Amino acid sequence: MARTMLLSLPTELIQNILRFCTPQTVAAFSQICRLAFALVYGTEDQHLWREVFLSVPFDDLRVSPDHDPNVPINWKTELQRRVRASSVVAFTPKDIPLPSEVHEAVSDAFETLVEVAHSAIPPFRTDPDSSPVPSHNMRWLTDALARCALFYHPESSTNFNVRSDHLQRLLAYWGVPLRGVPTGNLRTESRCFVYDLRNYTLETNWGVYRETGTEQLDETRARYIYEANWEHIKHCVNTVLFGVVAKLLCPPMGFDFIRAYSAPGSFDRKPGDWAGVEGVWVRYVCFMDYSDLAVILEFNWSRTDGPCNPEFFSRPGFIEVLRSIRVEIQLLGPGDTPTAVVPPPVHADPKYPRLHFKGTGARTLQSGIQDDTSVNGHVDRYLDGTIQWTFVSQYGNVLWMFDGVQLGAVCSAAGVVGTWTSTRHRPGKIIPASWANDDCSQTSQVTLAVHRGCGKSIPKDQIQRNEIRR
Repeated sequence: MARTMLLSLPTELIQNILRFCTPQTVAAFSQICRLAFALVYGTEDQHLWREVFLSVPFDDLRVSPDHDPNVPINWKTELQRRVRASSVVAFTPKDIPLPSEVHEAVSDAFETLVEVAHSAIPPFRTDPDSSPVPSHNMRWLTDALARCALFYHPESSTNFNVRSDHLQRLLAYWGVPLRGVPTGNLRTESRCFVYDLRNYTLETNWGVYRETGTEQLDETRARYIYEANWEHIKHCVNTVLFGVVAKLLCPPMGFDFIRAYSAPGSFDRKPGDWAGVEGVWVRYVCFMDYSDLAVILEFNWSRTDGPCNPEFFSRPGFIEVLRSIRVEIQLLGPGDTPTAVVPPPVHADPKYPRLHFKGTGARTLQSGIQDDTSVNGHVDRYLDGTIQWTFVSQYGNVLWMFDGVQLGAVCSAAGVVGTWTSTRHRPGKIIPASWANDDCSQTSQVTLAVHRGCGKSIPKDQIQRNEIRR
């Protein structure tokens, strides 16, 4: 009787009731009878699915950073993918081998979670004194991953060969010591990866990439096509982060800091500065003492056919240097001459033209001597949304090249992570882990307080602890 009375209501009223239900309840309602199934799935109208999607709640896809208003949104498909992804990652065990046919489903689930992160709304403010608008996506994503054993025990993914690049990407985005993982083991694992010179070759573009094909430049020349290697990026994040946190510093990390335009001053950018290039940045550089050739030999040639010796990092004489460098960057205009002569890659997004920039950096050495550097580089955005930063720094007559990617969406507060190499890419010329970010908040941790487009800048003498040894 109750079912008959409910279905006798007008269709609009039934759908209005369903919009307050969870997706699982809506799916259960559709199984009552054919009429109920038709009400839920038998129409092309997306109104019901949009209302259920927003009531979960998720951020409105119509105001997400990369939404194209000319492309209709399939709210039903988007909701079903997210619900399925949440269920898959929640029921994926960390220590039980899975059938090979399940691996693709797990990888697809993590890909969906990455898309949830990228579609989060920017941190708008209703007025200058209000707090940024919170993201429903990030809250849902945090809850979904809280039930994911692989996220908090990523080392277990090797047990059944689930090496999802999307999982590695989420781990890089989260960027904090994971619950249930001994931090010493995690730090050592990441150090073993980033300081292993075998991970820096032409096939990796001497950095945090992997080769996926070739692009023909002309009849006689070709070049590799690369994509970001998020496992490598994750290890770079861990290596720098543990060094920074050990000194009681706290860079902006976590899902809220990867939101588009979460970097300070993002809403006051110059016209055309789609990447938020211009401003003052803090750059963290973490490296081993490569001045001692014995150090390179002892670690990188400890095992030529397998992982290098992790006990190397526990020895009393091991030294790792962490430096913070204040860098002021200016965007080059149409009339300026850029230093880059290599054309943008074939998979660059034409909607985001290459940006060229220059700048100056400074760090104070332990001796008190000011060490200045010049910076020249460019930013590209790929069709898959990856934002690549490339620039060259010059200390006197020595040139170093940085290549890295944006953590999160465009203009994220989390910044850029990558690796330094010699411009000539000679063996042994590696400063693997580097992280640059910009943060407008003037807190007690002034080491991280840098400004971009906020009308004032941090005095140089407030950038403290510029060289730290452990």
